[in-house]
Amino acid sequence: MTSSPTKKQLIDSLSERNPSVDWKTRLNSPSRRLLNFFENISLRLEAPVNWLINDPRFNPLYHTGTITIFLLVVILLTGIYLTMFYPFGFTFSYLAVSKIEANFIGRIIRAMHRYASDAAVIFALLHGWRTFFQDRFRGPRWLAWVTGVGMAVVVWAIGITGYWLIWDERAQILNQSLFSILGNSKGGQTFIVDFITGEAAGTGWIFMMIVIVLHLGLSALTAFFLWLHLKRMSRAKWLPPKYWMAISVFVLLLSAALFPLGMLPPLAATQLPEQAPIDLFYLFYLPTFLRGPQALFWSALLFIIGLVTALPWIMPRAKKLEPVKVDLANCDGCTLCERDCPYLAIKMIPRTDGARPKFQADIDPNLCVSCGVCIGSCPDNALAFGDIPLNPLWKTTLERSCRKEKCQGRFYL
Repeated sequence: MTSSPTKKQLIDSLSERNPSVDWKTRLNSPSRRLLNFFENISLRLEAPVNWLINDPRFNPLYHTGTITIFLLVVILLTGIYLTMFYPFGFTFSYLAVSKIEANFIGRIIRAMHRYASDAAVIFALLHGWRTFFQDRFRGPRWLAWVTGVGMAVVVWAIGITGYWLIWDERAQILNQSLFSILGNSKGGQTFIVDFITGEAAGTGWIFMMIVIVLHLGLSALTAFFLWLHLKRMSRAKWLPPKYWMAISVFVLLLSAALFPLGMLPPLAATQLPEQAPIDLFYLFYLPTFLRGPQALFWSALLFIIGLVTALPWIMPRAKKLEPVKVDLANCDGCTLCERDCPYLAIKMIPRTDGARPKFQADIDPNLCVSCGVCIGSCPDNALAFGDIPLNPLWKTTLERSCRKEKCQGRFYL
């Protein structure tokens, strides 16, 4: 078993690979030390999974983002099926869900919808946590981080409205949380009487229509956030490998068959339920919200969301990474760097120096993360990390590759 390298050995190794970065300053910054601490803990927790699976292709921790998207697709498809049988009205809605639960296919699809929703939260949280401790949220990657946080908030709201649509005892608790918010204003009191509790509410179809419009509208907003989330990726993977989609569907089907959801008693407007099960992934806030000071709850919630959203700016890098530079004298406009850049940071533009090639590479400093992929793509050594000469970098890379492949006398040209 090999021992972990010391801090000095790590800095020396990284400096040899990429001397354009001041690794000593970067690794000793407070934010980097904090991320290293979280990374060490996380990797130790992941070690049993890596040992048990022993193949990155079948390790779900390496596919958390794409598995989350696939689960959202499952939620969408099962949700479309459930909506086809959903009428609007307090009693009508509950009876419709009861009929769906009484049907074998409907029961399976409803359970898949619920379990996929919970699984999506788990994988999304894992994806966000791994993105955080791997330091992939700062600099030009801020857009993906902010939209990811926004998407999490929207999905949470979708889950809450979904539980409201059943109109059972759990919806009564949600009603109480709504009453506690709206009851403090005259307009809110009027809304409660006219659309939920009073005779003017009638069958309740208007309120249930509002809830399902919110449920579907927020779902559409999730798609927009997802597009923004991947907007700056040139070759973004939307879905996981086929075997992971098959495994996900199988697990959801098995869970739905073995653990059906069942039905809670219908909502009784004149009586609060003594107790009702809550989904810890979506309704975790209810006990604290209903029993504690609401102003304190909302302040704490908004503070946490704002803090997480602002992490790319709260934890800046000790030294900003400079974007890759283009040497026009060597650039022949081959477009290889543009095609290989993962972050859409390179565009081919008309030549500005009057040379014979029609195009030249242009680096967008707002999108470049200084990953160096383009340097390896360029056959003419026209790209570099600032003023760092390329020959030592290529020599180090070839030597490491040769040692790894045990080339023993073979030369890489």
